[in-house]
This record gives sequence, C-alpha cells and structure tokens, in this order.
Amino acid sequence: MRVLIVCNEFPPASHGGIGSSTFDLAKQLKASGIDFEVVGIIPPFLFERFSLQPLDEQFGFPVHRIRSRATRLPFCWQVVLDRLQLRRWVAKRHREKPFDLVFTDDYNGLLPVGPPAGSQLVVRLNGSNLVYDSLMEREGHHQIWNCERKMLGNAVRWIGVSRFFLDETLKRVAPPEGTALMVLPNPVDTDLFQPSTDEDISVPGRIVYHNTLHRRKGIYDLFNALPEVFQAIPEAHLELYGGKADLPKMKAELLALIPEAQHSRVTFFGRVDRYSVLPRALEQARVACYPSHLETFGIAPIEAMAMKRVTLYSDCGPGREMITHGVDGFLCPPKDPATLARLLIEALSLSPSERLSMGEAARETAVSRFGKKFVGEAYIEAFRETLSSAKP
Repeated sequence: MRVLIVCNEFPPASHGGIGSSTFDLAKQLKASGIDFEVVGIIPPFLFERFSLQPLDEQFGFPVHRIRSRATRLPFCWQVVLDRLQLRRWVAKRHREKPFDLVFTDDYNGLLPVGPPAGSQLVVRLNGSNLVYDSLMEREGHHQIWNCERKMLGNAVRWIGVSRFFLDETLKRVAPPEGTALMVLPNPVDTDLFQPSTDEDISVPGRIVYHNTLHRRKGIYDLFNALPEVFQAIPEAHLELYGGKADLPKMKAELLALIPEAQHSRVTFFGRVDRYSVLPRALEQARVACYPSHLETFGIAPIEAMAMKRVTLYSDCGPGREMITHGVDGFLCPPKDPATLARLLIEALSLSPSERLSMGEAARETAVSRFGKKFVGEAYIEAFRETLSSAKP
C-alpha cells in the first residue's frame, strides 16, 4: 500500500489542528511501515518564515512543499491556480511512482477533480468551510464550497473526526452511492503529551488555555468569566498560549473585559512550540480550559487530558463524544460566561484526591480512545479496507 497525504499545514509550516493531527497520524504510519509521502502547496512567504525546503525528510519520510505561484493574484484565481498546480504535481509524481490511495481533509477542497487514475481518494471530515460557514451563520466563499463538494463527490470514503461533524456534513452534502462512511477521531500523541513525573506539580490557581486566540474559541467568554473566578480564588491566574495575527489589538480588547487591577493575573505567551513548550506548560496547569463555540473534534482538550489535567471543554458539537462530565473532565455550555465561571471555580477547588482521580481518568480516555497508536492503526485498517473493496 502506497499513500499520498495532501496537507498544506504540515509542520513545521504554520499549522493548526489539521496540521497537528496529520503529523501525529504520519508518525504512526511510519512506525507501522506504511510507504507514504506528504505534499502541500505553500505561499512563498512561509518558506522564508519557517525556513522550509521543497523536499523535507527530517521526519524519516518525504514531505514535499510546492511554492504557490498565485499569491499575488485575486483570490478567485488563487483558488483555481493553486489546485491546478497541486494537481499537476500529484499527476507527475503518480506517473513516477504510483499511489494506491490519496488521503486529505475536506477543508478548502484541495483536490476537487479527485485523485489520479488508478488510486482511491479518502477524505477526512475535519472542518470544511461549507459546514462551518453554515453552522456559524457567516458568509463564505462559494468557490471554496464548490471545491469541497466536488472533492467529497470524488471520494470513496468519508471519515468524520466526530459523529457530530459527519452528521452535519451529511445534512449538507449527499454522498455518492457506495461511499463508505465512518467515524475515527483525530489522533493525539499521548507519548509527547504525558506527565514527566507521577507527582502533582500543577500550580495552585493556574488556568491554561492553549489554542488559537479567536472569538469562535470562546476566548471572550473566558475573559468575561474571569472577574468572578479571580474574586473567588485569590491565587487564580490565566496563561494563554496561542497566536493571532493582530495579537496586540486582541490583547487590549480582552483585558478591557476585566478590572485593571486583575490584568497582572493574565499572561499572554503568544504562539509557542507545540513539542517543546506545551507539554510542560500543561503539566503546571491546575485546570485547562477550552470554551469553544464550535469544534469538529478538539485536539487541545485531549492533549490536556493526556497530561492528567483537569480539563474543561465546551459542550458543543463533539464535546460529549470526548468527555464524560464530572468523570474525566467538565463540560460547559458554549457562550455562557456565568456557568463557565462556576465550573472553573469548582475545578480549581477540587481536593487533591478528586483532582488525581479525574486526571487519571482523563489520561485513560486520551490514551485508550484518542492515542496515535490506537487511532493510527484504525486509519491504516480503513485504508486497507478501502483498497480491498475498490472495483478492479
């Protein structure tokens, strides 16, 4: 079995959850001896910012990065030319050394014309614009929606990262007859995200948020909850790890939501390295908090759970597929600062034994249901099943 992974966010390039989960999956494919390559099309400025190379083999498998030629053109032409450039690269590489299966995410519809002849396309439902724009009631780009629809129409298997997002996609896109449908979560590297010691080294009162600083992530709701939390828990303080293009502007807006006297109890670290910084930052968290308005899956809370942290996640979309409230974490209604404050106070006030019990349960959930080895092997089995059921 030879696989091509198409991903524009593959580390160390600028990436979010799609890039992180694809990287974790790739590591498991390599460990399992699967023959695969990765390709993505990247704006030229990112090559300089991240010192990227057209061919990167530092991880033990080839990662190809195509330099986009369309970044100075109007958006509508960027959409067309980037996909054409990617299609030509894939076709050329397929002629040189054929792929049996092409794997990519629904987001942006990078392969609207489907895979090269003789190969099968598997699409992971991980956050298409088509579904997100509809759920968030926001304007979108019809051209991108069409690319996503066409790509889904050319796939022989859809893998939803949650039952929630598979169902929401099915409400908006009818799969062609015979399309295989299944749910497999995103994999999380629970070897990377594991405590360095059996001792509880969490800092009293410390709340950690690691995610993109975006309104959709519930960050404004978190700040609206802080005054009550800070008043109830004198040692409470918040650390935020995550990037934002206009971070100074957002920082000012967020701090304006709490009394000036409490500003010193909030620290913005900006974007940090996921692999060297985040595990240790989470290890010192008394509570990890992710009050998103909408997610397809949510890698950040699983990373915190893998670190045995008391984790508070939003009861939105896939929340109940990931956390059992009061057992391995807490679930809070989205857009509800009052309830968020109450649950944060409750989580910060847990006794050592309660904190230990919830942390142990959280790690067990993370490893047994979302660990990269378990999930990676399930993806490999899905790939093999796809090829075995392909028409001759």
